[in-house]
Amino acid sequence: VYFGRWLIEGNPCVILFDVGATAWSLDRWKAELWDCCSIGIPWYDREANDAVVFGFLISWFLEEFVSQCGGKCPFIITHFHEWLSGVGLIMCRTRKIPVATIFTTHATLLGRYLCAGNVDFYNNLANVRN
Repeated sequence: VYFGRWLIEGNPCVILFDVGATAWSLDRWKAELWDCCSIGIPWYDREANDAVVFGFLISWFLEEFVSQCGGKCPFIITHFHEWLSGVGLIMCRTRKIPVATIFTTHATLLGRYLCAGNVDFYNNLANVRN
């Protein structure tokens, strides 16, 4: 886990998770995902495998954070973007982690073209029109 600042206007705090550091847990976590939700992930799909590892890391982190608060935990809102983070939302619910969840999908044609073109989207949001 790495803590830092996002290099956009306002420099918000971010926590980065190294999915490669816990890839050894993939088979166990895929089995748990199947056991609790009947969601199967093909063994050869690297992007989906990374999503499983990332989702479990996020839920593990949130569960540990809540437990470290020792009953004085603030209200926590978790915002999951796209299907790549959806496993984290599912695991927060199945593990009954006391956090509010928001899920946003950005699977729009415009969004995909902007990302593919390396557009500085966040700092130019006011200039983007539908």
